[in-house]
Amino acid sequence: MDAIASIAAEEVANEINQIIVQRSKELNLPHQTMRYSPGYGDLEIDIQPKLLAVLDGEKLGISATKTCILQPEKSITAIIGLGTNENSYKAKCDFHCASCKFDTCVYDKLATSH
Repeated sequence: MDAIASIAAEEVANEINQIIVQRSKELNLPHQTMRYSPGYGDLEIDIQPKLLAVLDGEKLGISATKTCILQPEKSITAIIGLGTNENSYKAKCDFHCASCKFDTCVYDKLATSH
C-alpha cells in the first residue's frame, strides 16, 4: 500500500506539473525548469518549513516534523522555475527514473540509483 500511495502521489504531482507548464505558456512564461523537491539534488530538506509558511501549509493541513518530513505522509512540496529565457533545465523529465534516458540528472544524489 505504501508503494502504491507513493506512485499515486508522484503521478498527481506530474499532472499538476503539466498544468503549470501549460498555464505558464499562456502567461508568456514559456520556459520552465524541472520540478525540484526538498531533499533531492542540492535542495536541502530543511527548506520544508519555509515552503509551508509561504504556501500556508496549516490551511492545507500539511506540516513538517522536526526532521522536516511532511505530514501527512505522501505530501509533496516542489519548486518550478518559470521564465521568458530558455534555461538548461527545461521541464523534460517525466520523473520515471527507471526508464530515464538522460546521462545526467539535476537530482545528483539520485543519479547513481538510476
